[in-house]
Parts: sequence; C-alpha cells; structure tokens
Amino acid sequence: MDDDDLRRGQPTVHRAFDEATAILAGDSLLTYAFDIIAAPETTLADRLKTELVLALARAAGPGGMAGGQALDLAAEKSAPDEAGIVTLQAMKTGALLRFACEAGAIVAGSPPADRERLRLFGQKIGLAYQLADDLLDLTSDASTLGKAAGKDAARGKGTLVGLHGRDWAEKRLEVLTNEAIGLLAPYREKALILQEAARFIASRDN
Repeated sequence: MDDDDLRRGQPTVHRAFDEATAILAGDSLLTYAFDIIAAPETTLADRLKTELVLALARAAGPGGMAGGQALDLAAEKSAPDEAGIVTLQAMKTGALLRFACEAGAIVAGSPPADRERLRLFGQKIGLAYQLADDLLDLTSDASTLGKAAGKDAARGKGTLVGLHGRDWAEKRLEVLTNEAIGLLAPYREKALILQEAARFIASRDN
C-alpha cells in the first residue's frame, strides 16, 4: 500500500512477484495468527483462546490496523491535524503492539489493572515506534533503512515530524519512551525485556 520497492533490503512481495500474491500473502499471514491461537496444539484454556482471538480481531480489524491503514492512505491526499495523525498511528501501528503487550497478561490470567497497564505501555511504544519511523524517514538513507527514505515529505503525508519538526519529535520520542518504561516500574526485574524493547524502539536505525 505504500508502494515501496524494498523492505529490509529485500524486494517487497508485490515487486518480487505481483500485487495479487502480496495481497494473498498478507491475508494468509493474518489468518494464520488466528490458526495458531485456536489450534489444539496451543495449550491454553478455551476461555483464554477466545479472549485472545477477540482482542486480536479488534486490533487487526477496522477499529485497529486495517482502519488505521485506510486513514494513513487518506492522509496522503488531505493532511490531518495532530489529533488525526495520533489517531491513525494509534490504530495502524499501535493496535497490534497494544495487543502483543496485553496478550501476555491475558494468557497469565492477570487482573484488569495489570492488563490495562500493559495496554497503556503498548500504546506508548506504538506511538514511539511510529515517531521513530517518521524520524528515520527524514534523517536516514535507503541503505541503512533497507527501504526508501524521504517518502513522507515527497508524498505530502501528514506526520507529527512534518507538523512539529525534528527537534520536537526527538523530545517527544524521549518522553514517550520514559513514560512507557515508567509504567513497568511495579514489575521490577520481571519487566526488563519490555524495558529493553521500549529503548530499542526509540534508538533503532532501521
């Protein structure tokens, strides 16, 4: 949908094969996620499987990834305001990250307060991920990124970096990362991997 020729230095599926194959590959991978959750080999109680399937469906569907992607495509034609940009990024990028963070709490049977805390953590790192991605599009190059750089500005796409500038975006990225890590304080050493994930999102170079 962003019509890039490369991803991680490799030809994108619609370039290596064709657009129909790319669409079918995406459909298959998304469907396979539900297959993994529901399969008999996945040793979880049926109640937990149902919760996971519902949460993933909402994160991936029109209220999440798919709807956010539609808004993102529309943003190339009519630039949204800041609230619109945050909304589409929270849906397109953030929804699946929120699910990934909450899923562990679902499997563990954690209380609602922990689930909400991890959802909020996922929301913060989702916004941080997109902000870092937009900064990389502005500051990096294709050989480092493994994909084309400078596409957002070339397409007139609405981003927080384009709206507020690089300095603001870098400071906001730091704030989001620190807020996300702060949410994990009650879990101490148990949350080290998630803390490192938040730092990686903010400091990655591709």
